[in-house]
Amino acid sequence: MHDSQTSYPSPTPTPSLSQRINIATRPSHTHLNALILSLLPLGLPRHATDPTLYAKGLQHVLPIYEAFEGAFRLLSLRCENEDGGQGLPLVEAMSALYVQKLERVERLRRDIEKILGTNHHFSEERARLDAFTTHMNTSIASKPHLLLAYTWLLYMALFSGGRYIRVKLRQAGSGFWTGSGGEKGTDMDDYLSFWTFDGQEDGEDIKTEFKRRFAGVEAYLTDEECEDVVQEAVYIMQSMLEVVGEIAETVGTRQAGLAIGQYGEIGRGEKSTVEVAEADEPSMRWLFLKHVLPMGMAELIAGASRAVTTGI
Repeated sequence: MHDSQTSYPSPTPTPSLSQRINIATRPSHTHLNALILSLLPLGLPRHATDPTLYAKGLQHVLPIYEAFEGAFRLLSLRCENEDGGQGLPLVEAMSALYVQKLERVERLRRDIEKILGTNHHFSEERARLDAFTTHMNTSIASKPHLLLAYTWLLYMALFSGGRYIRVKLRQAGSGFWTGSGGEKGTDMDDYLSFWTFDGQEDGEDIKTEFKRRFAGVEAYLTDEECEDVVQEAVYIMQSMLEVVGEIAETVGTRQAGLAIGQYGEIGRGEKSTVEVAEADEPSMRWLFLKHVLPMGMAELIAGASRAVTTGI
C-alpha cells in the first residue's frame, strides 16, 4: 500500500539550447579567454606605442563576422522573397532573430580603417582563418539552423568578455588611440566601436531582446537540429582557438620573441622563469607562452630554468 504523502523528486528540467551550447563549449571557452587575455596586453602600452598591432588582430576577426552576418542577411532576404514564408516556419523564426543593432561588420571595418587607413591590406598568413570561413559558408548553406550557434557565441561574447576587453582598451588612454598625446576623451570610442552599442543602456536592451528571440526559435527545431547546433558550437570554439593561435603566431611574433628572450637571460643576473611568471607583467608573457607553445613546453622550460637557478 502506498503512502499518499510520499513525494517523488521532480524531473530534471531539460536544458535550453543556449544552456546546452554553454555547457558543451565551456572548456574551450576558458582556454580561449586565457589566450586572448594573454595576447591583449601585447598590443597596448607598455608593449606597444600605437594600436597597429591591435588593428591587425581585428583583421583576423573581420572575415568571421562578414561570413556569418552575410549569411544571416541572406536568410532574411530569403524569407522576404518566399511566398509569405509558407512552408518555412524555421527560416521565418530565424529571420525574426535578426537584430540589426547587433551587427558588427561595419563597425569592425571602421575601427580597422581609422587605425590602419583605408588602403590597409591583409598581409599575414591566414590558413586556419580561411578554413574556418570556408566551412562556415558551406555548412550554413546546407543547414541554415547552424547560424544559431554563430549568433549565440559571437554576439553573446560581446556582452561578457567583450565588456572586460573594452575596459582594458580604454585604459590605454585617448592619446594611444588618436595619436594626439592628450588625456582620455570622447574621441577614443571612435576607435572601439566594435565593442560599443548605441543607446543609453549600453546594449543591455539589445541583448535582452536577442535572447528572447533566440529562445523562441528553439521551438521550431527538431532534436536532431538542436544537436547539430550544439556540435557546430563546439567546432566554432575550436576554430576560434586556432584563429587566435594564428594571430599569436603572425602579428605577435616580435612580442613572443621578447617573452622567449626572458629565458635566455637566466644565469646572467636576470630573474628566473618562476620569478618572471609570478610578476604581474611577465605573468602575461608566461600565459602567452603556455598557450602558444606546444603542450607542456612552457612547463619544460620553467623546469629547466629552475634547475639552472637552484643547481638541481
